[in-house]
Amino acid sequence: NVRDFGAKGDGVTLDTAAIQAAVDDAAAAGGGEVVVPRGRYRTGSIYLKSNIDFNVTEGAVVEASRDPADYNPWDVCPQNWRSEAENTSGGHLFLSIMQTNVTLRGCGRIEGSGLYFRTNAYDEARVEAAREKDRTGMGLSNLQAALSWRPGQMLYFVESDGVRLEGLTVRDAPYWSVFLHGCTHVSVSGLNITTRREHPLVYNGDGLAVDCCRHVVVEDCDIRTSDDALTLRASGRRLLHAPPECSDIRVRNCTLSSLQDAIRIGVGEGTVRDVDISGIVISDTRTGINFSSTWFPSAGVSFFNVRIAGVTVQNEAKATQTWESCFYSPEDEAAFLKEALIPVFAEEGLSDVKILIWDHNKERVYDRARTVLADREIDEHVWAVAHHWYSGDHFEGLSLVHEQLGKRLLATEMCLGRNDDPLTVAERYAVEFIGDLNHFTCGFIDWNI
Repeated sequence: NVRDFGAKGDGVTLDTAAIQAAVDDAAAAGGGEVVVPRGRYRTGSIYLKSNIDFNVTEGAVVEASRDPADYNPWDVCPQNWRSEAENTSGGHLFLSIMQTNVTLRGCGRIEGSGLYFRTNAYDEARVEAAREKDRTGMGLSNLQAALSWRPGQMLYFVESDGVRLEGLTVRDAPYWSVFLHGCTHVSVSGLNITTRREHPLVYNGDGLAVDCCRHVVVEDCDIRTSDDALTLRASGRRLLHAPPECSDIRVRNCTLSSLQDAIRIGVGEGTVRDVDISGIVISDTRTGINFSSTWFPSAGVSFFNVRIAGVTVQNEAKATQTWESCFYSPEDEAAFLKEALIPVFAEEGLSDVKILIWDHNKERVYDRARTVLADREIDEHVWAVAHHWYSGDHFEGLSLVHEQLGKRLLATEMCLGRNDDPLTVAERYAVEFIGDLNHFTCGFIDWNI
């Protein structure tokens, strides 16, 4: 227990020495659990060691110090770096440098004081220089370069084996939240990671960065960030032993949201291979998935055997959207199917993938389907006609699709407001379900259930 070593947990006292003493004592005994009980613990850099299980319990908050003197020097290890371009110091809140069997877990929170460093750590001379560059069109459109000091990646694991991150809430990082660099046999599960997205947002506020790591499982995480939510990188030029390869990576059952990229694969000069991403929900994001094979002009990343399946992308925030977004004619849809989608599926061995057409309101479903399916080749490849409920019942159109075109029907979107009267909602659903089923619809997808 860190309190046995003098930690106060009062949100005022600097508890770095006491927490580190608890870690060192457990490590000297061959390893063990370090418990952080309920309280708010302000601390600088903490060095995790082999066979340590660091448990931030429910009600405990580990808060990053705002004093640069409380952080490790940038040259703490050969793999570390600082960046003038992104104005980050190379200081970290938690470090695991070439350790084995290291766990950081719990139901508590780790907070990076990112808002403080974003709003209170400006150098006035740098501010004026940045504004001058903005005026002349030579600089950034923000004041990132005017920050006088901020830490680097908040949780920093480098060339460590047997890393486990579990259950924690990780928020308000001043830079990247979690950085795994050159690590092996890594388990990341149940993390809730957020960086500040509203004004003033945190520059470079990434979530989870997996760089040159092997044998990694990331699952059941919720990551919502101002910069990239999840990155798979292959930048190994600073590593001492690990190869420049990010491989055997499994990402599953996560929700991601970013003002930049929800998933970015690339950056570096090595290889990303044997990746399996599945069961991902992406929302409120500029770009869902971004492959960056060449980030720097002098080097690039190669990709092999990257599988992505079961990903839902919702509400791309930067898209220009109107209520009526179906601007393509039935002839356009037919041409796309025949000239692009069906041939590409055949070439890629995806002919077993089911194709649904229309995916819009019922009042035009029969006329639309009749035109698109007039071509026999298209008709043979279309599995079903999808429809929505927003413009009225129009059940007769469904019967015509089934009886005259011989196609199955699937209701692929229905949604009501959360504040609508419950009885009205129930009645509308009942009318829709009964009417659709009586007119040959075989399944339903709802946004809110």
